[in-house]
Amino acid sequence: MKRLGIHWRRPPTTPWAYEARVDLLLAIEAHGIRPYPFAPLDCQVLDPLRRHRLRAIMTANATGYDPDQATFPVLHLLGDDEAPASADDATTDAPAIVLFEGHPGKSSAATWRRLAHARLIVTATSWTAWALRDAGLNNVIALPPGVDTGRFHPAPRVGLFPDRFVVLAGTSPDEHDGLDILLAAFARFRHRHSQALLVRLDTPPPYDTPIAPARSRTTDDSDAASAQLARHGIPPDAVIDARDATLDQLPALLRECHLAVFPARRNDDGDPLALAAMACGLPCVLTGTGGHLDLIGEHAHLMKAPWPAVLAGSMPPASARAGMEDALLNALEHALEHPEEAERQSQAAAGFAAERSHARRHDRLLAAIERATDGEPTPPTTLSERYAWGLTLHKAGRLAEAEAIYDGILRHAPGHIAARGDRGNARRDQGDLAGAEADFRHIVNALPSHARAWRSLGTLLRLAGRPEDAVDCLRRALASEPAPLTHWELAFTLLLLGRYAAAWPHFEHRHAALGLRAPHPSKPRWNGEPLGTRTLLVVDEQGLGDTLQFLRFLADVPRQNGRVVFAGKPATLPVVRHLLPDIDAVDWSGPLPHSDAWVALMSLPARLGITSPGQLPPPNPTDHRPVDATRVARWRSRIRDDDVRRPVVGLCWRGNPDFANDASRSPGLAAMAPLLDVEGPRFVALQTGRGRHEIGELALDGQLVDIGGPLDTAGRHVLDTLAVLESCDLVITSCTSVVHMAGLLNRPCWVVLSHRPDWRWMTERTDTPWYPSLRLFRQSAAGDWAEVVARVANALREHCQQRV
Repeated sequence: MKRLGIHWRRPPTTPWAYEARVDLLLAIEAHGIRPYPFAPLDCQVLDPLRRHRLRAIMTANATGYDPDQATFPVLHLLGDDEAPASADDATTDAPAIVLFEGHPGKSSAATWRRLAHARLIVTATSWTAWALRDAGLNNVIALPPGVDTGRFHPAPRVGLFPDRFVVLAGTSPDEHDGLDILLAAFARFRHRHSQALLVRLDTPPPYDTPIAPARSRTTDDSDAASAQLARHGIPPDAVIDARDATLDQLPALLRECHLAVFPARRNDDGDPLALAAMACGLPCVLTGTGGHLDLIGEHAHLMKAPWPAVLAGSMPPASARAGMEDALLNALEHALEHPEEAERQSQAAAGFAAERSHARRHDRLLAAIERATDGEPTPPTTLSERYAWGLTLHKAGRLAEAEAIYDGILRHAPGHIAARGDRGNARRDQGDLAGAEADFRHIVNALPSHARAWRSLGTLLRLAGRPEDAVDCLRRALASEPAPLTHWELAFTLLLLGRYAAAWPHFEHRHAALGLRAPHPSKPRWNGEPLGTRTLLVVDEQGLGDTLQFLRFLADVPRQNGRVVFAGKPATLPVVRHLLPDIDAVDWSGPLPHSDAWVALMSLPARLGITSPGQLPPPNPTDHRPVDATRVARWRSRIRDDDVRRPVVGLCWRGNPDFANDASRSPGLAAMAPLLDVEGPRFVALQTGRGRHEIGELALDGQLVDIGGPLDTAGRHVLDTLAVLESCDLVITSCTSVVHMAGLLNRPCWVVLSHRPDWRWMTERTDTPWYPSLRLFRQSAAGDWAEVVARVANALREHCQQRV
C-alpha cells in the first residue's frame, strides 16, 4: 500500500477529534504511506512542528478526488447517518476501510449499506464491535481510542486547590441524567465533608476555547447550570467550572484532582477524557457502559448494576437512581477514607494508560489496514475472544448480557466448561438458582473431579437453604483439590449447622482463602497444651465484631504460671484491658513482645476443645464490666430524657461499608424508618460513619436523636459506644459490631438478618448461643426488609405495652 485516502464528512468538533485526525495523518506518513486527505484541516492551531508536517501533506494533495471513485484504498470516517445517497452505487474496486463512529442501533439504512460494502470496519469500542458482529458483519475489529502520553502523564500537583478533596466530574453535555445523579451524590458527600470540591469538565472537552472567564456561554446555559447546582443545594464556591479549559490546560487540572467520576450511560466512541485522567495517574469511577468496558481493571472503581441496566436516552426510575446515587457516594467516601489504596490505583491507572498511547493504536490500525488491502480476510472471532467478552460484561455487572454470550458459546461448543461455569455464576447472581444448579451439575456429571464446579455447587446449595447437600459437594471439591477457599466454604457451612468439631480444621484456612491479614510470628503455634511458665501471644484478626465475639476465650487459656499477651487492633485494646486486666494488651502494628508460642484469636475455640454451640462460654467470662460508671454517666444525659419510665431504643442500620457483603446485610435507615412510627419509645441513633447522614437526608431529625454524631466526634471509641448501650433499654440493629457490644454487655438486642446471614447466626433459630440477650429476626425472602421490619415493629409495640 503506497497511498491511503482519508475521508471525513464533518469537521472535528473537539480537540480530541482534531488531534486524533492530525496524528493519524502523520502516523500514516511516518509508516511510509502517502496520506491523501479528502477534506482540509486547519493548520493554525497546531504546534510548529506538526503544523509544518501537516501543511506539507495538505499541499502535496491539493488535487480533488471523489472518494467513492478513488483508485487507492480510502479510510472513511462514518457516523450514524453520514453515508452518501450513492453508497450502494460506488463503482470503485478500491478497498474501503471504515472507522465507524456511530451507534449500531441508531444507524441509517445507508450507513448499514456502506458498512456491508467495507473491506474492514474499525470501531472505537469493543461493545460496538460485538454489536456489529452480532448483526452479521464479520470484518470488524475494535481499536479503542489512544492517549497522548507525551501530554498526559503523572506529575506532582502544583497546589491549585490546597486542603481540598477534589473530584473531577467528566460529563457529556447531552447526558443530563448522569450529571444530575452525580450532583446528587456530591451534594451528600460535601454535606459530610466540607473540603470537597467539584471540578466540572465536558467529555470530550470543547474545541480550542480559552479558560473559563473568557468562555462565551449563553445566559440560558449559565442559568441552567446554576439552577441545577441550587436544586441539589451545592453552593457556587464548591464547584469549579472548567468546561472551558483548553486541551493544553487539561493535564495540570487533572493532576490536581483526587478522583475522577464519569457517570455517562452511553459512550459509544470511547471516553478519551477518562483515559487522559488515567494517564495522569487519576483513579477513576466508571459505569461499565459502552467505552468504559474497554477501561475495566484494578485501577478503576466500577459501578455495576443498576447503572448499565438503564437504557441510554431514558431517565432511570427512582429506585435505580437511588442505587446509582448510593454507588457514587460510596465510591467517593472510599476514595477519601483510603488514600493508600487510591495511590495504588493511581499508579495502576498510569500504567494502564501508558499501554494505550496514540502510537500503539496507530501501529495496530495501519497493520490491520495493510492486511485488509492485501486481501487478507479479517480473522473470525474465536470462542476464546467471545468468552473473554462475556467475562468483561460479567465483571461490569451486565449479567443478562454476559449470560447471553455464554449461551451463544454453549450452542456452538456444549463442552466449553468455563463458559458453562460462568453462566452458572451469572444465573446465580440473577436469582436463577435452578438454572445455576443445572449448569454446575452438568459440569460435575461430565467431569466428576472438577473441584471448582463442586465448590460452586456447594455454595449455591447453601444459598438455596440446603446446607447438608452443600457439605457433601464441598467435601467432593476438597477430595479433588484442597484449595483454601473450598476449606473456608466448608467451614462456613459446618459452622452454620453448629457442627463445630468438624468445622474448626477447615476454619484454619480462612486467612489464605479471604486474603486476610495473616499472623506470621516466628514461633511455634500453640495447640492448647498448658503454658507452664511460657508466654503465649494471641494475635487479633478480622473485624471489630469478630474480636469482641472471640475475646471470651482468652480467659480460658490454661495459663498456670504462664503469661498471655494479646496483640490487637487499637480499637479493641481498651476493652481487653477492662475485661481481662491480667492479660497484657499491645498494639499489633508495633513491636511485639517476646513469646514462646502464638495462636490466632479465632483459633482459640478449636484449641480449647469447643466442639458444639452448647459449650460456648458466656460473652463476658469475668466479673469485670467493660466500661466504667463515670463514662456511662457522661453519656446518659444525652440518651435519656426527663421521663425515666420512657424506654430508650437504640437503632443501627449499616455495618462497615467496605465489607464486601454489606449491601445485603444492611437495610439502611429508609427500610427501618417504620419502627419510628411505634408510639412510646425514645429512639436514638447509634449509627456512626457514613450511614449516620441518612438521618438528615430522610428528614428524620425530629424523630431520632443522633448519638452517632457525638460518637464520631469522640473518635468512635469502643468504650464510649459501650457506655451508650448501657443506657439503652433495647437495641435494634443489623449485623454490625453493635450486636457484639450489646451481647457483651448482656443488653437486650434485636438483630435484623438477611435471608442467608453469616455463619454465627446459624439457621432458623430466633436466639443464638453466642449471646443470650439477643433475639434474631430473619428475612423470609432475599432482599425483603419490609416484611422483617414489620415483624420487628409489631414486637416492639408488644414490648412497650408490657412495660406500661
